[in-house]
Amino acid sequence: MLCKTIFNKLSEYIDRELDSSICDKIDKHIAECKPCQAFINTFRKTVNLLRARQTDQIPPDTHARLHQQLNKYLYKKG
Repeated sequence: MLCKTIFNKLSEYIDRELDSSICDKIDKHIAECKPCQAFINTFRKTVNLLRARQTDQIPPDTHARLHQQLNKYLYKKG
């Protein structure tokens, strides 16, 4: 499974809305791919912040840098 495929399904994966066989494939890939592990951990933290409505505690410059890095990683990873 390619990193880009995982990124396209990331939201559904985090929310466990995907078929279990797809989640199993993603889990296997993540276990072997350090960049995906880091990205998913960051994504989960971001989702948790949003759910807790604590985004106002993130400084605007930090928010902008995080957004820039996530986009850069998404569009350069294959």
